[in-house]
Amino acid sequence: MASTDIDMSEADAQISSIFTSLSTPPALTLLTLSKPLLQPASPTHKRASNISSTSNGDSDSLTPASLTADLEHYKELFSKLRFSYLEQVTKEKFLRCITADPPLLVEAGENVALEGKLGAAKA
Repeated sequence: MASTDIDMSEADAQISSIFTSLSTPPALTLLTLSKPLLQPASPTHKRASNISSTSNGDSDSLTPASLTADLEHYKELFSKLRFSYLEQVTKEKFLRCITADPPLLVEAGENVALEGKLGAAKA
């Protein structure tokens, strides 16, 4: 019976140490959070979006066709980036409007006028 009392007290000590370690949050500082951002990318990292790159990496193998393919690829990437940027700006404006004190409310007439203006700008 004495050995079970010792085993129980050891188990209680282990459990309390586990709870103590879980209840104390890790120390978060700006330096620890920014460490991944401050470390430079590895020099062996290669761009994944370079279509015209060849396995041997010679710049002599660039042809007008590969450069045209690169140009089209980058145009698509910039188009996606522009869309993503506009979407993010729109979300930010919306959130600022609804969290403003007092919130900025838009009337139906303003929406119609803005739709007409945007339709003319797109045409």
